Amino acid sequence: MAYISDEGGMSIEDQIPKEAPEGKFRVIVIDNYEGSYETDDLDTLELARKRADEAVGPLVSVAVYDDKGTSVYRPQWEESDSE
Repeated sequence: MAYISDEGGMSIEDQIPKEAPEGKFRVIVIDNYEGSYETDDLDTLELARKRADEAVGPLVSVAVYDDKGTSVYRPQWEESDSE
């Protein structure tokens, strides 16, 4: 995971490049407790959504972006997920 600071009033998410390579989907996983993030570029939206669903948690934000940097999926943590 890469660690970044919140410099200049920007949120962590604002500092991460969102554009995936052409034809791919970028999953961005942000650990809001640690202040760290990781990215993963996947070949299909289906694979990206699966990775995003597996990564989301109570202090973890996840989003999937396409090759234009447009958000295409953002799973939400639900308390029942922890059972």
